[in-house]
Amino acid sequence: MSSNRLLLIHLTHKNYFWESLFQGPENYRSLLLDNYPQMKNWIPEELFRLKPIWPEAPILDYKWKSSVTAEFIASNLETPTKILHGFISAEQVVNELRKGVEENFPYTHVGFSIFVAAYSKFIECAQAVKEFDKNIITIAGNAGVLFPETNHYVDYISKGDGIPFLRELFGEEVNKPYNLELISQDLVFTFFGIKMKMNVVRLVTKLGCPNKCDFCITHHLYNGKATKPFFTPQQVHDKLVEYRQKIKNKDLTIFFCEPQAIINKNWWYNLFELFEGESQDYPITLLTSLASIKDFDFDRTVKSSLRFGFVNLGIESFSQDYSKNIKHKETKEIIKKLADYGIGTYATFIIGYDHHTRESVWKEVQKLVDLDIAQIEIFNLRPLPETQLWESYKKAGRLLDVPYDFYYIPGFQPFIHPHFKPGFEDMLPLMYDIYQYFEKERGPSPLSLMKLYSNIPKQSKKLQKNIKFLKIGANALFPSWKKYLDPSPIQIENYLTQLGDKSKIPFYIKWLIKSSRLRNFVNYIIK
Repeated sequence: MSSNRLLLIHLTHKNYFWESLFQGPENYRSLLLDNYPQMKNWIPEELFRLKPIWPEAPILDYKWKSSVTAEFIASNLETPTKILHGFISAEQVVNELRKGVEENFPYTHVGFSIFVAAYSKFIECAQAVKEFDKNIITIAGNAGVLFPETNHYVDYISKGDGIPFLRELFGEEVNKPYNLELISQDLVFTFFGIKMKMNVVRLVTKLGCPNKCDFCITHHLYNGKATKPFFTPQQVHDKLVEYRQKIKNKDLTIFFCEPQAIINKNWWYNLFELFEGESQDYPITLLTSLASIKDFDFDRTVKSSLRFGFVNLGIESFSQDYSKNIKHKETKEIIKKLADYGIGTYATFIIGYDHHTRESVWKEVQKLVDLDIAQIEIFNLRPLPETQLWESYKKAGRLLDVPYDFYYIPGFQPFIHPHFKPGFEDMLPLMYDIYQYFEKERGPSPLSLMKLYSNIPKQSKKLQKNIKFLKIGANALFPSWKKYLDPSPIQIENYLTQLGDKSKIPFYIKWLIKSSRLRNFVNYIIK
C-alpha cells in the first residue's frame, strides 16, 4: 500500500441562498450573516425588509451530500483518499488529520477544491493544516486557483484537470484510462412542505468548455478548450444499465456534470441508439448551448429509453455578443421544439452589464419570458479573477475591495457600475421585482412541468401519475397565486387555459392539498 494518503476537501458555502433570497429576504440576510459575518456593513436591515414574493409557493429545497469534483478525482487515484464536502471548518480539518495520526496512517497530502463563495474558508483551513503539520503537502484546485493569493497558502496549484497532476505527484501511471464513476447522490428536496428523496447519479464524461464568454472562469481553468470524451457511448450505456439493475429499477435522474455536454453529436446519437429497446426510463439533465443544440436531430432520440429531461442553456444576454448564442427568433424556435419533444429548458440570464439601465433590463426580461422557458434563473454580473471581465474592471479601478467570497453572492454587485449602486442597494430589489414578475406572468413550476411532461413521447405509468400530481398541485396553487401576485385577467386566463379547465378550482382539490391525504398521494406518486 502506498505510504501517501490524501485528504480531499471540497469547500462550498453553508446554505443554498436562492429560495431564501426571494421567498424571505429577511431570512436571506440571516443566512448571509451566518456565512459571512464580515459582510455586516453591506446588509442593513432596512434593505431586506421586503415581503416574500409568494409565501405559499412550493419551495424546492435541495440538499446535496457529496461533490462530483472530489468523487471523480478520488475514483481515478490509486492513493487512498478521504473526502470532506461542504461548509468545512478548520477545526473539522484538524480533527480529521489528528484521526489519521491515531490510525497510524497519517495524511501526507491535503487537496482543496475551492468554490469561489468559500474562499475565506479555504484560507482558514489551509493555514490550519500547516499549523498542525508543516510537512503535509497542500494542493489547490478548481476556480480558486485563479485567485492571485492562492499560491501563498498552498504548496502546489493544479489548474484544469487535476487527475494527471495528482497521479504524477503520487508516482502513479499518469496516462492510465479514467474510471467511469457514477456518483450516487442522496438528494433530499422539499416540495409542498413534504420531504422526498430522489435517486440521482451524476457523471463526468469530459471537462472544459470551448466557449469564450468574458465572465466565465471555466474557460480560463481549461485554457479555452474541452477535452475529448473520456468514455465511449457503450461504456456509459453499460454503466447506467448496471446501476439501474443495482437499484432494482427505481426512478432515476442522471446529471451530466460538464459545462458543455453536447459537442460531438455523433457520440450522443450512438448513446441514444444503445438505449433503444430498454424497458426503463433514463431521463438526463445536462448543460449545453443554443449554438451546439441548434442542429441536433431529436428524431433520432424518440425510440430510445434514454431521453433529455432538462437542458440547461446559458442564454446570458440578448445584447452581449456571445458565440454560444443565436438570434432571438431561432432561440424561440429551438425552445419550442425542445418542449414539443417533452424536453424542459432551464435558462440562465445575466443582468448588470455596463449598458444596462433599469429600463433596458426590463426590456430584456420581458423578451426572456416571451421565450416560454420552463425554468429561469437570473444572475447579477459577477466578474471573477483572470476572466476578461475581471481584467477590464481591474484596469479601470472598478472592483470593490471586498473578500473574494463576495464576488459570488446572489444580489451583491461587487463593482462600480454606471447606473447601479454597488452592493445590494440597487441589484437586490431589482432582482426581487424580476422574480415577482416571473411568478406572476408564468405561474408556478408545476404548471409548466405538467404541460412539458405531457409532450414526452414514451408515457410510462409512473410519468402519467406525475402529470396528474402536477395538475393537482397547479390547481391547488391557483388561489394563492391569484391572492399574492394580483395577476391581470389575461394572466389568469392563461393559467386556467393551461390547466385545461376554466371553471373554478374544485373544492375537493383544495381539501386534498390541505389535508393529510396529500402526503399519502405524494408517497403513492414517488414509490
